[in-house]
Amino acid sequence: MRKPVRKTGVKRQKSEAKAANEASPANVTAVGKVGKFDAFVGVGRDSDETRQDTGLLQRGFAMVEVLVKEERPLTSAEIAELVGLNSSTTHRLLQTLIQIGYVWRDQAKRYHPTARSLFPTSLYHPLNSLRRAAAEELRSLRQTFGFTTALQIFLGYKRVVLEIMLGSENFSPYFQTEVTAPIYATASGKLLLANLTEGERDQVLGAEPYKSHASRTLVTRVELERELKEALERGYSVTLDEMLQGLAAVAAPIWLSPRRMMGAVVVSGPSKQFDAQAVKQISTAAMRSAELFSFASPDIRAVSRFLGY
Repeated sequence: MRKPVRKTGVKRQKSEAKAANEASPANVTAVGKVGKFDAFVGVGRDSDETRQDTGLLQRGFAMVEVLVKEERPLTSAEIAELVGLNSSTTHRLLQTLIQIGYVWRDQAKRYHPTARSLFPTSLYHPLNSLRRAAAEELRSLRQTFGFTTALQIFLGYKRVVLEIMLGSENFSPYFQTEVTAPIYATASGKLLLANLTEGERDQVLGAEPYKSHASRTLVTRVELERELKEALERGYSVTLDEMLQGLAAVAAPIWLSPRRMMGAVVVSGPSKQFDAQAVKQISTAAMRSAELFSFASPDIRAVSRFLGY
């Protein structure tokens, strides 16, 4: 059996130097920046091969995203700090984004998103046409009940707010275009889950018990499945103090076909104003609006073609 070779002389010095270099402050800082970027874009720290293949693209998207989210012009140093990159990489990528038309720089050397970043679809894109067509119907619902009304479209397992009419209350459940609230604790999310197969629900929901967000959150699969079945039978879903304490919502499905749910009309407001009688009235009106979109809207058909249905 061969004995282990001991490192001596020059070899040992090189090994010690390499270890010292890896532990140096400069390298620790570099690792910290990579970790910060990974956290920003959702990349695992052990996915070195994936990061090499897609790193530049992800960094470019991350820069455009912070420029849009911050809602103000940013300096190169601010962008570098927010995304977690060094100054030279940030500068190089910003120049590329300027060249391809997603970012512009003003005379004060601050960076802005261009119209291409802010509004990537054309004015006559099917989603924009549907948004305009939905405005009057949503406004009518809002005027009838005084609550926030919204049109949501399902993109895969995601929910996107296409149009919204804010109610007279002082709060709104929507802050971003994509609905990020847990799918099992929202009215539109329950509809989306109800239209999935059991295997797809397993994939989307994960392991139970689900995290509780308010006093009436459904945290077990049994009670959630019961609620999904009831939602399909009655033609709408409802949440009361499930995502946020004091928030209620009713959602009526928009159908493309008897088996294909495409989105929902959602009415939301304070739970204290959603008693049984109010829920009955709101759900009836929401289902009527959803039926109009389902069976009398050419824009829904155009969006369905865009989604590949």
